[in-house]
Amino acid sequence: MRRMRIISGGVLVAVLGLTEGCAASQPSMPRLTPGKTVEARISSDAPLLGDTPFRSFRFQANAGERYLVTALGEAISPYLRIGRNIAGVTDFILAGGGEGTGSRVAYLFTPKTSGEYLIVLNDTEGRTGNFSIAVTRAGDASQPLTIGEPMAGNLTVEAIHRFRATRGTQLVITARSREFDTVLEVGTITEEGVFIPTDSDDDGGDGLNSRLWFVPPVDGMYALRVTGYGESGGSYMVLVSEPGPAADPTVFQPETTVGGELTDATPLNEEGSPVEDWALQTEANVRYRVSLWSNDFDTYLIAGRMEAGRFVELDTNDDARAGDLGPTDSRLFVTGTGSPMLFRVRAYSSDERGRYSLEATRVPDARLTPVVTDLAPGESHSAELTQSDAILPSGHAYREYRIRATAGERLEVVLHSDEFDAWLGAGLGSGPSMTELFSDDDGAGNGTDARLVFSAPTTGEYTIRVRAYGSGGTGRYTIRAARLPQPRREPVVETITFGQTRTGELTDVDALLPTGHSYREYRFRATAGQRVDIRLSSDDFDTWVAVGLSSGPDMAELFSNDDGGNSGTDSRLAFAAPIAGEYTIRVRAYSASSKGRYSISLSEVPPPPAVRRLEPGVPVSDLITDLDRTLSGSPPFHDWTFQAKQGDTFVITLESEDFDTVVEVGRSSSGYFAVLDSNDDSGDDLNSRLTFIAPEDGAYTVRARPYSNSSRGVYTLTLRRRS
Repeated sequence: MRRMRIISGGVLVAVLGLTEGCAASQPSMPRLTPGKTVEARISSDAPLLGDTPFRSFRFQANAGERYLVTALGEAISPYLRIGRNIAGVTDFILAGGGEGTGSRVAYLFTPKTSGEYLIVLNDTEGRTGNFSIAVTRAGDASQPLTIGEPMAGNLTVEAIHRFRATRGTQLVITARSREFDTVLEVGTITEEGVFIPTDSDDDGGDGLNSRLWFVPPVDGMYALRVTGYGESGGSYMVLVSEPGPAADPTVFQPETTVGGELTDATPLNEEGSPVEDWALQTEANVRYRVSLWSNDFDTYLIAGRMEAGRFVELDTNDDARAGDLGPTDSRLFVTGTGSPMLFRVRAYSSDERGRYSLEATRVPDARLTPVVTDLAPGESHSAELTQSDAILPSGHAYREYRIRATAGERLEVVLHSDEFDAWLGAGLGSGPSMTELFSDDDGAGNGTDARLVFSAPTTGEYTIRVRAYGSGGTGRYTIRAARLPQPRREPVVETITFGQTRTGELTDVDALLPTGHSYREYRFRATAGQRVDIRLSSDDFDTWVAVGLSSGPDMAELFSNDDGGNSGTDSRLAFAAPIAGEYTIRVRAYSASSKGRYSISLSEVPPPPAVRRLEPGVPVSDLITDLDRTLSGSPPFHDWTFQAKQGDTFVITLESEDFDTVVEVGRSSSGYFAVLDSNDDSGDDLNSRLTFIAPEDGAYTVRARPYSNSSRGVYTLTLRRRS
């Protein structure tokens, strides 16, 4: 299926300035009459736009009237521009092109002023061939609809429907058709008639249908737009509705299997997913295993309760992976309270539907109190969590270990299991009422094992709680405890100079931050405005690097970074020193329990030349900092210049490991930068790439900048000439 490119707008933006002679050099410029299709051809002797042959047409348009311009290629992929000639210069709107030969491109717009408009058409690859072009009046751009009342229509290019909504109302918007693949957008329409989308969906409904979950931010008029995914259209139905309240839960008994079905008529939750609620009649202190399975969808089971008419989640499970369940089935374990307990059934994906089965069974011989074992530093124990172990109110089976410690003593407890994701807690007291002081999930740095390091606040007996991360987790495990040496009072401090790389190791004896992180420090001197690049890497832990002017745990961080190294868990800081003086680099792990070897390097980014010139084929790199030039409300930027002759074609790429890039190309005059073309994410990942054809001889400017106002860092800019 070929995709038809459609752009809807009401404001003409000058993105390409060409002289009148460029378009007017064509011997004849046919006038298009609304409603009439013209067959034409781009021939090899046609005038050139850059080095690309083109055809141009004129048509008369009235202010405020809506027009649709379409072009269909036979052996070409048409590329459309629409504009007006004012004072000898034609300003074009870049409407985009088709995808492949024989494709179609359409442009919807509402001119602000009456007059003669110009259409320029060429092939996206510079080919010659036949095509057809037409201008038609699109009529009323929108049709009103009422929430809760479906509206049917027939789609040609697009359909826009307006509706009034109240702030905070939860709405579900659906578009259905048996004749084409629907695309649904919701947003607002400006005074100029421009549709501004805020959210969209293609296949969120069944089959080729679309579904959006929308909460209006303010009271007012909103709009939804329906289009087809490809060159398609036909009859459709659209509905904006408020999901009805969830039905009262159906009560079911233990040792029985019940069933239901999620359909389009099922009430929706806040996320737009169909849900059905069930209430299990329970006995106090009896443990239950609740299982959910389906052959139609990936199940999601939730235990909860109602508070002020709102469902509050207590525990969830997606893929239980138990022996008697499939890989997409779910299971929870709960302890009865003597009254009904609430369970919510839904699909993992909001667009899934189908039948399901739900079952609750009593777990025989379940313990009401946990197994408690003494554990001394230096000891290791192996045991097994089973379905008969005591269970927490959250549904987790658990066991406990008692360990004695003196005030200030540092203890390490490691929990390993090949059969479940380990979780450790430490606190005072026992059973469900234990006061948890410390906890850890994956701090052992080895898959799903847990490692807890803590200093005993007082002398006495502490409880170590062993459980799985998920409430259904059981299996064999090993737990060990050890005493750790007391940490240093002051951090290890070393000097580092520009151009130097140092190695080190975070250990349990390093100084601690109030957060429990072990850390080390490096000091260096910098002049005001000096551009600094710091890189921290480790194969043993996820790194974190920070810079400040003071030292120790009270250091105020001026700059910090977690994963700026673009190499998994490494860190990178690039900045300009705000003042002259001594700076402190703090090295630590992202997790308080992580330790290991690391490498840190300090380098200086040289200052930019007074005039930054780009040469084709020669990449350049630089650092964007807080000291760089900005425009009001815009991110900082760097400008580079290059020379070109009319028709020269260049590919410009902007790459960065530190920020989402934006590259712009244009002309600079008297301090004013006129953008001719720009790109955000056409390169790999968040990098930018654009192809630029110089419209005339002269100097051009490339502007390199981050997408976000808050982003800074190093980038590489490359200009390549395309032959």
